[in-house]
Amino acid sequence: MQPDWQQYLNLKHGKDYQWKNFAKGSSNTLYRGVCGHDNLVVRVNASAELTPGVDRAREASLLEIITGNTWSPNIIENQPECGWCAMQCYVPFTEEVLSKQQKLQLIKAMTDLQLIDIENLESPQALAIQYETLWDTLYLPEAKRQNNFQALVWIAKIKRLLKTLPDVPFCFVHHDLHIGNLAVNITTSPETLVLLDWEYGAIGNPWIDAAALKSLLGILDEDIATLPAFNKLSKASFEKGLAQAIELYNTIGNIWHWLRAQNNT
Repeated sequence: MQPDWQQYLNLKHGKDYQWKNFAKGSSNTLYRGVCGHDNLVVRVNASAELTPGVDRAREASLLEIITGNTWSPNIIENQPECGWCAMQCYVPFTEEVLSKQQKLQLIKAMTDLQLIDIENLESPQALAIQYETLWDTLYLPEAKRQNNFQALVWIAKIKRLLKTLPDVPFCFVHHDLHIGNLAVNITTSPETLVLLDWEYGAIGNPWIDAAALKSLLGILDEDIATLPAFNKLSKASFEKGLAQAIELYNTIGNIWHWLRAQNNT
């Protein structure tokens, strides 16, 4: 028997999509529906325990704001309350290194994202991530409950690094940039890079995306420095901030994987 979302999409679109597992990420599961030349992908959302810090309602709002950009996913239907999101089918990114053209497209995407006017949004506070609240309500209680010294050290380090980063304007941040969250739209000419999985996306600190751009995606320092959030910093301030941001990013990764492991036991 088909899951409810498969029946719903087949009936709504009047097509007999044949559904198969498409990919399995570290958290969510993807299914591909094929009917002739028509393809779509459904992301079945993982549980909150496996995705600490995810806000599906915020992601839905953000996806609406960025829609229409060449780098944003074409969402067919998003049902966060039912646990799934249907979108255009893109080609998974299989290379380990971005090409020069793809790096340029990624920088353009980050530029567009940072230039979105957050001041004139209807409810900017609902789209903002409150880092201090996140650490204090999601991570700190479990660390204290287990009296886990390492987790407590990570949380203290994250708070310190966030406070000492060079000041930059807050803007929309993906928060989870890595090669697995990139895909290629082969229906455009030239082919374009698409940024997927906006479930951690929010108005936040762009230093976090900067760290991922350098350490995970091979973007050069001088290219990151041209982004709107950083282009008013001195070279020394930018370099210091980027080094701190990478340390912050790695520490956030440590505490995220630790909490996920606790929730999965």
